[in-house]
Amino acid sequence: MLDRLQSLAAFEEAASAKMPREQWEWVIGGAESGRTLGRNREQFAEFALSARILTGVDSVMCDSSYLDVATKSPVIAAPVGHMTQFNDEGELAIVRGCAMAGAHCVVSMHTRRSLETLSVAAGSSGWSYQVYLYSDFRTVAAQIQRAVNLGATSIVITSGSGHRSPSYRRQQFPWDARRKGLRDEPQLPASRNDRQWTWADLEKLLSSVKCPIVLKGIQSVEDAKRASSAGVSAIWLSNHGGRDTETDHSLLQELPPIREAVGDALPIVIDGGFRAGSDVAKALLMGATNVAVGRPIIHGSVVAGERGR
Repeated sequence: MLDRLQSLAAFEEAASAKMPREQWEWVIGGAESGRTLGRNREQFAEFALSARILTGVDSVMCDSSYLDVATKSPVIAAPVGHMTQFNDEGELAIVRGCAMAGAHCVVSMHTRRSLETLSVAAGSSGWSYQVYLYSDFRTVAAQIQRAVNLGATSIVITSGSGHRSPSYRRQQFPWDARRKGLRDEPQLPASRNDRQWTWADLEKLLSSVKCPIVLKGIQSVEDAKRASSAGVSAIWLSNHGGRDTETDHSLLQELPPIREAVGDALPIVIDGGFRAGSDVAKALLMGATNVAVGRPIIHGSVVAGERGR
């Protein structure tokens, strides 16, 4: 079957056929009526590639890096939680698939498989740990320290997700992913609220963590400059796949001014609707260092586990 799936769109179609409607809506649903979600996909049509001819290229390599870790591609796995709802391997299948592909993997704070298990399975391209900014600082600090002790390449701080607009599609087809699938990772507090966090709190965290910190959720030049001056190791442009709030920016258009504002040295990760090599090429040419994909990871995992990478 895998031989017949020649595009991410084909994997998406195959995955939809294997999942209950409610679960599928949980995967693809966007905030409110899905305008941010739609804008993420439409943004790539606004830009065209201008090909250069007679360049004398006889081979093409995609080797890249994430921070200072060598990878086989600039594409990395975005954090996706609750993955054992799709198969028992869950996040372990994602980490193993990334290891085989030489890709960097960012593990979600909502992983169902233990960090100890995942850290052992990670390949030479490394793994990072994503955290939400819980109102209980001690929970955040303890989870970060645990990941650092297990060898995480970086800590990815997700900001800007303290409020979520309702998804009309998910309301019509409710699915509680928190109650689905096996778990061998300890249960974390049920609620999170990053609206209470400030730049001062972030700087406190930066001073206490002996590991590169990447700030995820940047959508403006102003916040990019503030993050850079605070001392983060990289910034991550993200509207969280259109799942959290409606009418957010499509971030490809924001990428060039943000790159200009922070300079050439600071790595920039971007996500949001990437489905083709040409999408990735546009982001790299416009200033991104890495491109992260999320939903395609789910599609591949549903269809073929770790082989669906």
